[in-house]
Amino acid sequence: MVDTYKSSSFEQQNAETYVASMVEGWLGCQMERNAKVVLSSGIHIEPDLYSEDDRIICEIFAHIGVLKVGQQHKITQDILKMLLLEKTKGFQYRKLLLLQMIK
Repeated sequence: MVDTYKSSSFEQQNAETYVASMVEGWLGCQMERNAKVVLSSGIHIEPDLYSEDDRIICEIFAHIGVLKVGQQHKITQDILKMLLLEKTKGFQYRKLLLLQMIK
C-alpha cells in the first residue's frame, strides 16, 4: 500500500501541541513539556508531558498516514520510557499514552 498523503512533522508537532493543551485542561494542572527528567547518573528521558508534583507522565503519538517500520515500535518505546521513570523514581505515576492517527 502506498502512502498517498504527504505529511510533514510540522503538522504532527501541531497536533501534539493541541493534544497536550487538551490534556492539561482535562487534568486541571500545568505540566512541563518535553522536560529533561534525570533518572540516574546523567541518564535522562524527555517525556512529552510531565508533572513531578502531580506524578503524571504522558506520551503523545500523532501520526498522519501509514506507519513506517521504525514508527511501529514508538508506542512500545513510550510505554517502556514511562515504566522506567516510575521504577527509577520509586513512586507510582499516572501514566497516559495518547494516540492520534489519521490515515
